[in-house]
Amino acid sequence: RLARVREVVKNSSSDAEKPFEMLISSKVLSELSKISLLAESDTIKICKEMKKIVITIDKTKIVTRLMQGQFPKYNQLIPQTFPKEAVVNKSDLIAALERVAVMVNEKNSIVKFEFADNTLKLSGDSPDSQDEIDIKYMSEPLVIAFNYKFILEFLKIAESEEIYVKLNSNLSATVFAPVSDEDYLYLVMPVQLRG
Repeated sequence: RLARVREVVKNSSSDAEKPFEMLISSKVLSELSKISLLAESDTIKICKEMKKIVITIDKTKIVTRLMQGQFPKYNQLIPQTFPKEAVVNKSDLIAALERVAVMVNEKNSIVKFEFADNTLKLSGDSPDSQDEIDIKYMSEPLVIAFNYKFILEFLKIAESEEIYVKLNSNLSATVFAPVSDEDYLYLVMPVQLRG
């Protein structure tokens, strides 16, 4: 799975026109997220110096080394076209996934998604773990499986009530994206179904 968010930020330095990249550890970003929830100011100041950065929020400063190396070319993993697309209601999908997940094998957490004629059928290992919701989907039927925990992880933080599900085939990367935010996407690789 892969999540990508694009944000426009104000750069007040004298090098404002010069683009730059930096690799920051996810641990630092996690701490930054926690601190920002407690901050009174909604402004975060980030200063890059050689091999470290200084992040300032209110009176709190975080100084950390930048990670060295080249970030993987993740854009190559994101398909450029999607012949099939569904629009689902986030709350309906969360509720259906949670109902089906009660009877799913926790070892693999696989839920089968069947897209066809404006409906999405969800099913787990046993005949008792099934649910169906109304969606917007008019493409040819498609059966694809995912680790349901990965899907729930995205749905619970997505701010839009309607979610795009962009599909290719049952073995290709699928993109989940909020309808209201084109700068955020969540890519999930499907699980191959046996038998």
